[in-house]
Amino acid sequence: MYDDIRFEHHLRGITIAAIPNGRLQDRYNPTVDEGIGLVGRNAPSLDEDFRVRVSFSRLRLRAAWRVQTLNYDEITQECTGSWQL
Repeated sequence: MYDDIRFEHHLRGITIAAIPNGRLQDRYNPTVDEGIGLVGRNAPSLDEDFRVRVSFSRLRLRAAWRVQTLNYDEITQECTGSWQL
């Protein structure tokens, strides 16, 4: 995650996600509407391949431990955070 300040990107945080594999399909993606995926940047109208993006908020609702966030301090150049269950 970045803040844009005067045409420069400044890191403010890092999201770490433990993406479930296909064996957990029934739990994390039971249906298209109830899954953890979102439509990606492809344009079906331009006949581009389908892409999926993971919704961190949806994944967090199913298993909060799978999505962790670290905050970055630009002054100290350190990431801080604690494991959230």
